[in-house]
Amino acid sequence: MKNPTFYQITDLHLYADEAIGSYGKGYDRKAQMDQKCMKESCAIIDAAFEEMIA
Repeated sequence: MKNPTFYQITDLHLYADEAIGSYGKGYDRKAQMDQKCMKESCAIIDAAFEEMIA
């Protein structure tokens, strides 16, 4: 029997576009100085799950 593998993911900080208003000059200005990758959060989380499934 193979040992089971567990993943624990917490505090994802998922920012949906419609919730944060990820558009416009103000957002673009803030995004240039922010390290949270808010606009890409959905894609980053999807990629993490795909990597775990693989």
